[in-house]
Amino acid sequence: MAARARAVGLIGRILQDLQSRNYRTADPRYRENLDRMIEIFDPKAAREIDFRTRLEAAEALGQAGDPRLARDNWVRVDGGTFWMGAQKLDPQGRNYDPEAYDGEAPVHQVELSPFFVGRYPVTVAEYQRFIAGGGYAKERFWKAGGYGASASPEHWQRQLRYPNRPVVEVSWYEAAAYCAWAEGRLPTESEWECVARGGRDSARYPWGDDAPDVYRANYFEGGPGQPTPVGMYPDGATPQDVHDLAGNVWEWTADWFGDYRETGARNPKGPETGDWKSFRGGAWVSVSWVLRLSNRSYDLADGRGVNVGFRCVRELLSL
Repeated sequence: MAARARAVGLIGRILQDLQSRNYRTADPRYRENLDRMIEIFDPKAAREIDFRTRLEAAEALGQAGDPRLARDNWVRVDGGTFWMGAQKLDPQGRNYDPEAYDGEAPVHQVELSPFFVGRYPVTVAEYQRFIAGGGYAKERFWKAGGYGASASPEHWQRQLRYPNRPVVEVSWYEAAAYCAWAEGRLPTESEWECVARGGRDSARYPWGDDAPDVYRANYFEGGPGQPTPVGMYPDGATPQDVHDLAGNVWEWTADWFGDYRETGARNPKGPETGDWKSFRGGAWVSVSWVLRLSNRSYDLADGRGVNVGFRCVRELLSL
């Protein structure tokens, strides 16, 4: 398996260098080996095959057409009641985390209706279909407030070289427009945290309480120094098999950023107005404590961060 992955990665690098000449290999053996590369995303392969080898093979698979992205990647989340946020004042209290900051408190109870969430962040290949389908021209985009938008994300030609990486440098408006085009929407902060907790109120990370490492997340101390194809860190998935919630790219949420309320709520949507939109999860440039699932950050809605992407959710009855 490792030898096959090395060969696929090498050929993939060569083919990428020849993209400007529109060269494609006709050798069926390359396609056959590509089809078997899906195995590199398994937890066992992640620990047995050198990461750089896996990465090069994954990039080659993305250029040829990653079959994972053609699957039904909507994961059902049952919702229900959970405790949201974290606090550092009471070691015996709920969701105690010594690294929590004031914006993660108070810990409060939230009740959510069931919904579906994307297994991965939205990829470059998926976003390319949105552009090709006229997504930027749709009336719903302008209704979302997408004024002054260009016809594609920043550095789009460079991003197109890596189809199965998360799309980045999209504003909140563009992310919301894509989700609407895909018959979904951006998750609220409470939905995002519910997914990341995976039914475990006190968990610190999407995989549990263990500290981040090179098998669980793409982050500053343990990553390759760049975004990676989705699903490269299978040990970092939630119990429901939702990937990349910690590290790789930050993810826009639907909500304006604001203080939490102390009282519980059903399907909360954050403040009605604000100056900033919230995002979650950390990115490949983030240090380990930033990857905690209760951590929060924000940017202007028309910001196009180089490390900010998104994923979609759908109402339960929309499928």
